[in-house]
Amino acid sequence: MTTKDSYCNKQQHTKQLQQEHSYIATESPRTLTKQIQTNKDEMLRQKKRIKVLQNRVRRLKTKVASVNDVIEDLKNRFKLSGKGESMLTVCGSAITNDLLHRLSKQQKAGHLLRKNYTAALCQFALTLNFYSAKAYKYVRNTFDLCLPHPTVIQNWYRSIHGEPGFIQESFHILRQHVATQNKPVICNLTTDEMAIKKHVEWDEKQFRVYVDSGTGVQDDTLPPATEALVFMVVAVNGNWKLPIAYFFIDSLNGGDRANLVTQCLCRLYDLGVTVMSITCDRASSNLAMFRELGASTDPNALQSFFPHPSNNAHKIHIFLDVCHMLKLVRNTLASQTLINGDGKHIKWQYVEELHKLQEGEGLKAAHKLRTPHIEWQRLKMKVNLAAQVISNSVGNALELCLALNLPQFKGCKATVVFLKTFDHLFDILN
Repeated sequence: MTTKDSYCNKQQHTKQLQQEHSYIATESPRTLTKQIQTNKDEMLRQKKRIKVLQNRVRRLKTKVASVNDVIEDLKNRFKLSGKGESMLTVCGSAITNDLLHRLSKQQKAGHLLRKNYTAALCQFALTLNFYSAKAYKYVRNTFDLCLPHPTVIQNWYRSIHGEPGFIQESFHILRQHVATQNKPVICNLTTDEMAIKKHVEWDEKQFRVYVDSGTGVQDDTLPPATEALVFMVVAVNGNWKLPIAYFFIDSLNGGDRANLVTQCLCRLYDLGVTVMSITCDRASSNLAMFRELGASTDPNALQSFFPHPSNNAHKIHIFLDVCHMLKLVRNTLASQTLINGDGKHIKWQYVEELHKLQEGEGLKAAHKLRTPHIEWQRLKMKVNLAAQVISNSVGNALELCLALNLPQFKGCKATVVFLKTFDHLFDILN
């Protein structure tokens, strides 16, 4: 570096030091006053912004507590099941910001499209309505959360391309069928569960099969489904049947089932389909469902119908599946000793003795009694085995043995009457 370059750098450094440590104002007093005022204004704006953000944080914390309070209040008022509460908690954790921001005065409820709602809010509304329609109406009216009208929920609460929920295509076909008929469309609603493998699998779009009620909730905290609950309508004055809904469940209590049946009946009523009865098996959850709906299978307070949720003047009659009931009768007869009104014993032992006699003699008295009928525990789900044992032909065979004065059949008259009575009942109800 030359002496000239060194001298220039030294001069520049000296000027910089003079500028940094110079306290001489070059601007006019008016300009300085404006700058000071501008700085004060900016400070006030920043303070206001900080206060607004602090208030926002406080409101968000309050909203989180409010959603938890809503779920807790629903649990106390409507006795939501543990699964329903956990599902709502999963959905509610994602809606604290948008659920409570939707005020009813901003948009008219009932005319909002699904695209106006976030996916999280849709899932919360569908899940709450799935587990309790009454709780949904209570939240919508009491907490002013601006949830959509139940009719909007019905439009959402459907599936396309085979997804769980109410099947849109089936209801579309029913609507067309009702429009082309010159007579009322009268149906029976049948519901049953089918056991499925407890297994979760990726189908290149999402994980299957968690518990899914058609609400679109996908969360790995949900338990894998163990059953598929299916709804089907069967024509009473026609010759057709149609599945209309299915749900992946991991057990479902009577209250949740009653809510699903209510929604199904309301949707069918809106289409013009008259449902006269509902049929299901005698599971304890189904009996609880009947009690929730207003019917009762208690012999001391028997009521075989409940009012239609959309028309109280119309009665929905309840039927327990005759095939399932016949298997229960066979199981009870084979495992218990029954006594009729006259004090006579009704015993499975006579059926076993009849089988032994025929195996030893090599002859059959015009009935289908075989070894699988006696060893029914391995094939207890087969209806034909129960129907062929509790039959008129087996009763006639026992009467023949009684007429032949065979000692092992002494006192079997009460069993004969029992078998023939239930055979006639099965024929009537089948």
